[in-house]
Amino acid sequence: MIKQGLLVCWIGCWCALAPVLAQEKNKGQLVRGVIIDQASKAPISYASIELLNCAPIISATTDDDGSFEMNSVPLGRQRLRIETLGYYPK
Repeated sequence: MIKQGLLVCWIGCWCALAPVLAQEKNKGQLVRGVIIDQASKAPISYASIELLNCAPIISATTDDDGSFEMNSVPLGRQRLRIETLGYYPK
């Protein structure tokens, strides 16, 4: 009888905490874009993008078509550093 009571209590606590735990995982936003050369408008492959002033470090690398995607970026305005060979960091 006591074991059944503990099981019901455990299931009840888990059901109450599940939405809170799910929200913790989903905090943040998705940032995606395409890095292109300003003059030629050509996509820049394999550029490094890093979110500044964020711990842990969140970074991404562009694909062949210059596109990138960063998950779990904290909500609000953010600063990015973009670097690749042959260009000044921006």
